[in-house]
Order: sequence, then structure tokens, then C-alpha cells
Amino acid sequence: MAWKVRSGQCWDFGFLLSHFQWQELSSLVKRGASPQNTTIKLLTASNFYPRLLESIFGGTELDGLNSQDYQPLDQHWNFTGMMQQRRSAAFCAYVLVKQYRPYAASQLVSVVQFWSLLNYFIFLTFPTEENLKKIPRWLWPTKWQLRQDHPGVIDFVIWPGVRSALVQNCQTYKLPELFADLTRNFEFHDAQIWPNSVVIKASSDGTQLEIDPVFQKSMSDLRNYRVGPQFCQKYPRLAQCFG
Repeated sequence: MAWKVRSGQCWDFGFLLSHFQWQELSSLVKRGASPQNTTIKLLTASNFYPRLLESIFGGTELDGLNSQDYQPLDQHWNFTGMMQQRRSAAFCAYVLVKQYRPYAASQLVSVVQFWSLLNYFIFLTFPTEENLKKIPRWLWPTKWQLRQDHPGVIDFVIWPGVRSALVQNCQTYKLPELFADLTRNFEFHDAQIWPNSVVIKASSDGTQLEIDPVFQKSMSDLRNYRVGPQFCQKYPRLAQCFG
């Protein structure tokens, strides 16, 4: 349970993957390469964020890149431990979004999920007031999340009522199937965002990601998130928990 175990933990790429029990990392570890070395090569590349966004927006795969596609950092870069952990958080968000991308109704849904997860992981890694403010209040933990142990993946659900219901009845549902169904029926509505808008981009110096302020405001409004009727029909007890 991420909001409880955060205190006193040394958060990094490996801990996030271990805590949320992600068995499938990425094909980055294939071809006999050491997972750590291959991952570090990606995380320390100067074009890490552009490649990451290319995958999220274009549907390409990071694991389809060759080692020569990673541009090494220039010597003038001051690659700090904080920078590496922020990149690790971004990669963790990518891994999870990639897992459910086949079920997403649109590319925009994957983008929304990625940015929400990224801010969530960054707060868990760097629990400051500034980072907490980047997380909408409706994504803050409910009393059930804090009181009762539960699979960490439940913390990703954006609707507080659904999170509480799942925490109390997690043994009732097959969570992998439920999350696949939820992703299929997940909708994000905002008339101000055009399909081809550049809503997230790498900063000019390549050290971080930047989001369009209009898109950020839209993502903070829970009214822009909806779930399709098929999900509610299949899970009638959860249908009343949205909103």
C-alpha cells in the first residue's frame, strides 16, 4: 500500500517495480543483456524523454530500439541521483501504461494515464508539498486505503469510491481482468484538447517533462473522466461508486 509504506523506504526504480508486483518489465532485458545495464543505458540517454514520448504518443515500443538509438549524455550534463530517479519514475509509468495500452480506447487515454502515474510516482519518490499539490485531491488516499492492506494497483484507480470498494472487496474480483475492462471503458472528455495537440513535451534542456497548462487543468477535473456502460453492467456493485 504505497501511501503507507512510503515512509522510511529508499524509493527507486527497483522498489517501485517490486512494490507494485510488475512481473513483465519490458523486452529491454532481452538479447542476453543485463537488465540493470540495459535499463541504465536507457535512463541515462540524453534522448530518453523524446524516445519515451514517441512511444506513448506514437504507439512505438521502447524495447524495439537498438543500443545505438540511445544518445549518451554530453559531458557538461550534471546527471544527479534525483534526475535518475525521476526518469525511473517516468519509466515505471511507461511500463504500466504499456501493459494496458492494448485495451485503451484512444491514444489520449494512454497519455492521461501516463501523466497521472508519473506525478503519483514522483510524489512517492520525493514526498514534498509541491509534488503533492500536483496530485488532484480526489487521488489522495481514502480512509480504507490507509487502514486496510490491499494490492498496490488499486491505488491507481482515479475514483475514490471505487478504490474504497475494491480495497474492501479485492478478493471478490479478478483484478487483472477488472483493470483490463476498466481501461477498455475508460474515457477522457475535453473539448479544448485537439487529437494531435502536443500536450506533453521534453524541456529544452532535456532534463524533465513539461505539460500544457490547459491539459493539466483538464486532467485535474474529475468530471472529464467517465466509464462506459459495459463496465457498469459487468460490475454493478461498482457502478454506484463512480462520481
